[in-house]
Amino acid sequence: MRMVSQCSSRTSSSSPEVHVKTEESDEEEVISIPPRLHKQNMLLSRNPQLKRTTSQLRGVVAKRPKTVSDAETRAKSISFSLRSTHEDSTIETLEQAVMQTLDVLESIESTIRQDANTEPETKSEPARLLTEIKGLQELARTPKTIIGIVGKTGEGKSTLLNALLDEEKLVPTNCMRACTSVVTEVSYNHQTLHTNGFYYKYRAEVEFISPAEWEEELRDLFARITDGFSQDEDDEVAVYKLKALYPFEEITAKQLEQNGIEHYLYDGTVQRILNKRVVTLKAQSGDELFKKLQMFIDSTVEDRVSKAKLAKLTDEEKQRRATHEYWPLIKVVRIFVDNEILRSGAVLVDLPGYGDVNSARSVCADRYKMQCDALWIVSGIHRAVDDKNGRTLLDDTFRRQSYMDGSFQTATYICSKSEDIWVEEAIRNLSQSLKKDTEGLYKQIETEKQSQMSLSLQIQKGKTAFKELRKMLDSLQKRKALLKKKQPTQVPSPSTIRSKFAELDSVKADIRSYKTKILALETSIESAEESLDESESQLHKRQREIKTLCIHARNERAKETIKHRYAVELRELDERNAEEEDPGNYDPMEGPSRSYDDSIASSFPVFCVSAHGYQDLCHRSQEGKAGQSPFDEIQQTEIPHLQDHCQESTLSKRRSAALAFLNGADKFLNSLGMWCSGGHAGALRKRYPISFETNIRNQLSQLKKHSEQDPIDIALQLTEHVEQRLYSIFPEAIKEAIDNAPRVISNLEMIHPKTYAAICRKNGQHKNCYNVCFNVNHDLCVPFLDKIKARWVEVFRKDVERTFGEYKEMKPRLEATLSSIWPHLQRLGLGAVHKEHLKRQINAYTTSFSAEIKQIGARIQTRQKEIHRVFEVLVQTELSSTYEELTLLKGRGSVRAKKERMREAINTKRKHIFHTVAEMMRQRLVNVFIDAENEFAKAVDRCIGALENDLRVMGVLSEESKRKREAAARHSQVDLKMEIGKVLAQGYEELSRVIEGLEGNGPSGGPRLLEGSSFI
Repeated sequence: MRMVSQCSSRTSSSSPEVHVKTEESDEEEVISIPPRLHKQNMLLSRNPQLKRTTSQLRGVVAKRPKTVSDAETRAKSISFSLRSTHEDSTIETLEQAVMQTLDVLESIESTIRQDANTEPETKSEPARLLTEIKGLQELARTPKTIIGIVGKTGEGKSTLLNALLDEEKLVPTNCMRACTSVVTEVSYNHQTLHTNGFYYKYRAEVEFISPAEWEEELRDLFARITDGFSQDEDDEVAVYKLKALYPFEEITAKQLEQNGIEHYLYDGTVQRILNKRVVTLKAQSGDELFKKLQMFIDSTVEDRVSKAKLAKLTDEEKQRRATHEYWPLIKVVRIFVDNEILRSGAVLVDLPGYGDVNSARSVCADRYKMQCDALWIVSGIHRAVDDKNGRTLLDDTFRRQSYMDGSFQTATYICSKSEDIWVEEAIRNLSQSLKKDTEGLYKQIETEKQSQMSLSLQIQKGKTAFKELRKMLDSLQKRKALLKKKQPTQVPSPSTIRSKFAELDSVKADIRSYKTKILALETSIESAEESLDESESQLHKRQREIKTLCIHARNERAKETIKHRYAVELRELDERNAEEEDPGNYDPMEGPSRSYDDSIASSFPVFCVSAHGYQDLCHRSQEGKAGQSPFDEIQQTEIPHLQDHCQESTLSKRRSAALAFLNGADKFLNSLGMWCSGGHAGALRKRYPISFETNIRNQLSQLKKHSEQDPIDIALQLTEHVEQRLYSIFPEAIKEAIDNAPRVISNLEMIHPKTYAAICRKNGQHKNCYNVCFNVNHDLCVPFLDKIKARWVEVFRKDVERTFGEYKEMKPRLEATLSSIWPHLQRLGLGAVHKEHLKRQINAYTTSFSAEIKQIGARIQTRQKEIHRVFEVLVQTELSSTYEELTLLKGRGSVRAKKERMREAINTKRKHIFHTVAEMMRQRLVNVFIDAENEFAKAVDRCIGALENDLRVMGVLSEESKRKREAAARHSQVDLKMEIGKVLAQGYEELSRVIEGLEGNGPSGGPRLLEGSSFI
């Protein structure tokens, strides 16, 4: 019902309009009078008695056409607002809402699949709905949070991972040996049920390098053994690898040259493994999986024998020794565990150190580093605190990459082996308060020791007295036996008898006396021994307490020291970058731009953990180590704290993913509700001129036109930032790299000839047997990267985020478009319910759009990590021909010739190399922004397309193609709409009950039913 405020009629062919006010509000609304009613109105206006002016009609109640009233009744529908309801909810509530919403979507999917025509190629509405449901179900998957774990070999990373996962033996350790380095990834096992019905809690995938990658490594192994230089530990690694793969072969330089590389390259057993690429293992326990993995990663190369010795072995020994081993071919080990820590989406990746012989493994490890959401740096607590050479937490290369990546903010430092401590040294070097805390315990220990000495002396004396008493007792018992046994030769006199009996009674009395004394002495000895045991127990307890206090004190000192070092390193980076960015205006005396000690240092997470202590308290220690833990509670090991920290690291991505899903569910369910209640607008549209739809489409076209320029503007802004900050400093950075190149080559000439040859053979990078890394390509890049890194961070960590964050144009445009087309929608019979629906949908569109824009920014961040790393790769590519030429130089005088050729090549090529590489980097950045522009344009199209789709399902817009119109005509799905409507209503009730139970807010807080609404 509406109050007429103004009435006008025209004789034109178009329908007249009536401006009315709703009873609920004072807003005017324009409704169109159909031709039949208009004709009746004109006849009435000619009657003087019935003629009324416009002013006389004010306040008179006017009825809308019956068709419009019926349409409005059918328009009522449920409105979901899941995302806004759970915006501030806990992660548990959010994920519970996701699960319940998935149940609703599953019910809708089941209902739709009963329709006869749901194949995607039919392009029917049910098929489209199923596609959207599938997309939402994919969106509901728990996002992965990749946590990279870095640290040197022997720092206890594998032991830490096993403790973190509450497993005694799961993560393989032999693949962390010095002779190979592979990535070990541990994530949640979603495929616990096998096809044969068995439940497998554990699963692993062993991925091998490709045949091409193995050929590259094999050629390098050949060169390392046959290059003519003296052998060292570095070459022993190459020999071990070949012996593991070819157990019957004699691995010597002479034999390798005689057989040729093809003999080994096309070995049948090795080729079969390489062609498999991935081997999958399943197990029902961690120990079982560990044993299966050992078959691939374990090494017994120390037991290898020559063919001559092999002939002397038994068949059993031959079988054991002749088995091929595959650890040299492993690239990645992926372990999947049904574990609560990993259920939240955490993926723990044990990253090996840099410098592996095989470039495929190095590339694989570097790819993981770029994908890491968090970084755990593991170091033995002695190295972290006491190592005089470890004044910095990270080496320069790692620190530079982390700074440019932005991963400094996500780093966590873990000190392992906290139980390994020398108590006396700790008390001597740590705080005075520790000495005071331990003084009382040491006094108690001294008291216990004195008590033990007294008790030991007492026991010793007691045992000596016991022996004497025992001898006396034995003597008396023998005498007693003799007295009883001795028979007189003649009848004794009474006095003799009395004397014998008296003597016997005396002996018996002495025996009883000695037995009493012995019993008392035994009791005394037992009591003393019990006291001694108790004293020893108290002594061990006090010693453990002292050790625990020392561990705690050292942990606190370590945390304080590491936090301070972290803040200092970050401050030094900031100051160095500030100076490099603007050396003319840099003032070192100015205060810092941020609080390093109060804010950064205090928030830097540091853990001092004891994996062995945790395993011991959980009764999972290895044989010989049980009961050695100095801790009384597992909390003291800090492993539980690290487990909590691991799960907390996933919260951000889980929350974002859950809210994105709920927003998508809002869009879909509300759009589905409009589809179920739609159709009436389409019926009314047929009664009005085609210009109605044309006007609406024109407004949508204007929206698209205004939005088309936005992606271009964004790309131009990003390009402008890069040109102003980065490209402007490229010439200076190139000059510094060119000037520094001869110094890099000069320093290289000082190393051992064999190492120099290995560097040339391996394209400029090598790690020797002492784990010292050489990387000529990186050293050549350092001046360039150091010069640009401050600007790089400004562009990608600030300018890019600010550019995308400041874009807020889409929502106002959608709202303006809705306002402009709303009069046309009213003429088609749409009312306040539909307007409320569309407003909610616009909020959902723009929320999804903002999430997409954020993802575009995140992809740019990922791409920039690749680009600043590719500088080194590009330099290597430019120098590859030089490395190859130097590798071919052998024989007398080759060392000198290599150095001269290298100097000559660098002096000749350095300008070309750095100018070319800088231009390649520039082109890659251009490609990044072009891709961002295209992705932005697609996001805009999807956002506007969502509005068009909702208008279409409401019946406002017609199908554009003949095929779609025919499909829509064939499938009006009246019954299907009613069934889905029932499912929606039921789902609404279920979600409301869940929200009421979790939040206590009732249905009004969650998906809510607009007043007076229904589906039928």
